[in-house]
This record gives sequence, C-alpha cells and structure tokens, in this order.
Amino acid sequence: MFKTALFTLFILSVTLSAQNTETARGYRFDGDTLVFIFDPAVYAVQPRRVVVTGAFRGWDADMQAQQWQLHADQNGLWRLKVANAGFSRVAASSPFKYRIDDGKWLNPPPDAPNIKEGNLIFAPDIMPVEWRAEVYDSLDVRLYFPKGHPKTYSYDPSCYTLYQNGDTMAVQRVIYVDRGMLQLIPDRPIDIRRFTQIRINGLSAPITARYNGWFKRLYNGKKFGAWYDDNTSGTHWRIFIPRADSVKLYLYVQPDQPPVKTVSMPAESAGSWHVRLDGNWEGIYYDYTAYGPVEPGNHFYSAISRHFSDPWAQISVDSWGPSRV
Repeated sequence: MFKTALFTLFILSVTLSAQNTETARGYRFDGDTLVFIFDPAVYAVQPRRVVVTGAFRGWDADMQAQQWQLHADQNGLWRLKVANAGFSRVAASSPFKYRIDDGKWLNPPPDAPNIKEGNLIFAPDIMPVEWRAEVYDSLDVRLYFPKGHPKTYSYDPSCYTLYQNGDTMAVQRVIYVDRGMLQLIPDRPIDIRRFTQIRINGLSAPITARYNGWFKRLYNGKKFGAWYDDNTSGTHWRIFIPRADSVKLYLYVQPDQPPVKTVSMPAESAGSWHVRLDGNWEGIYYDYTAYGPVEPGNHFYSAISRHFSDPWAQISVDSWGPSRV
C-alpha cells in the first residue's frame, strides 16, 4: 500500500510538472496537432478574450480573427487546437505572443523555458528548414535553398508560381545565380511594393518574399528630415518610405492641437517623398501618415490608424510624438 501511494504521488508530481511546463511555455503537442495553452494564473490576468499571434500570421494585429482565438475550458485554461502536420501552419522556432481583451500585448512569463528576444518560441529545439526568398526587382525574385539541402535545383519554370494580391503569375525562366540561389523571372513585372509569395511544387506552404534585395540596392543619396533653405526661400520635408502608395504631412503650432495644415507629399525616385512650402517654418511641429495596401506585415494607416514622427528629425516631442522643424 505504501509503495503504491508513493508511486501514485510520483506520477501525479510528474503530470503536474509537465502541465506547469506547458502553461509556462504556452503550448503542447498532441500528435500532429499544436495546442496553444494560455493560463490566466501564469500571467496574473482575467481576460475576456485571448488571441495568439506571431510570425506564423505575420504578427497580424487583428483581434477578431476567429481562427486564432483561444477558448476557456472548464479548468479555466484557454486553448486553441491547430492542425500542424509537418509544421505546415506554424513552423518550428516561430516566435509568438498572447494578446488579451482589446489588444493588450502580454510579455512571456519569466519562468518560461522558451523565451527569446521578448517572445515565446514554438518548438525551439527543432531546427527549421528555412527556404528564403527576396524581391530584387519587378522581374527578379531570388530563391535561397536551405542549408544542408541536397541542391538538386529544378530549372523547370512550371515548378514555381508567384502570387500577389490574389493574382497568379507564372515563372518564365529560372537562372542559376550561386550555390544555394536561383533567380526566378516572372512572365510579367510584379508590383515590387506588394506582398509576394512563391509556391514550389512539393512544398506544402508558400514562401513569403522579403524586400532585402530591393532595399540593399535602393540608394537615394538625398537629404532627409525637415529644414529651411535660404536658396529656395522655402522649408523642405523629405522622408524615405519606398513601399507606400501615398504620404501625408501634418503641421501643428502646438503638438497637442489639431493640425493647421495637411499636405499630400509628391513621390520622388528611389523611395523618397518630398514637399517644399514657401517661407520659413522653423519651430513648427509635424508628423506623417503613410498609406498602402492592407497586407500581412504592413503597418500602413489603413491597418493601424497612427501618425508617426520623422526618424531624421533633429527634435521630437518624445519617442512617438510629433517632430519639429
């Protein structure tokens, strides 16, 4: 009887320890199903709504997305089951966080075993097979093969398809660039500013193309910020926002008052936006809004209604407040 009781206590202790680890790290495995777990006691909150977001959904801030909302069970834990065979929806080593109620972000619990750079990490011990893609130009998309890949490249254009805003584009030609890198040439120019994905035959999930290749070569060389120029008898504003469709400048006499003037800024070449106003506007406060498509990873005004200060300003009210000429 005594040995049986000790064994029962041992099993109970192991079970509770495993449960505590699961709630601290925020998930558990159930076969090919990933179960997100949120324990209000671990975070010391009593939420009305719990949503999980992370790299697997482009850090989408939408609190209404039903597929990423957790639901409370009879034990007070919030759970969400996600079919994740082969890490098809949530990749190994993906960062994630929980948000509650109207969108409050929660930092990971300090005793979580899977914290990195302020985020929880899903399956941190599993090295992901990283396919990578970068947009270089409207007719130049680079595909990088994962480390350790057997490097059996396919030069058949039909093996690759590009997607933009629901539009499907065929690949016209595939060129070897370097070890582990191919260049895909679409059959027509892509919109380099838009969210682009590549589907490869045999891979279950598409690859999202980054903008690194384009940005590396997008040298501007112009003066940025805000300044008065005697030679033109005017005040200039210039900012670098290469992926925006339009940009607005707001001018304020005082930072806590409504704007006295709103200006639509003309676009320049190489990603910059510039406007000149007659006269000396030194001392005026200003900030910006930028507009573009509502797509994963974008933080334009259409998705997040927020003004932003000038990163080239010499003076700003604070980290987020208006800048000053």
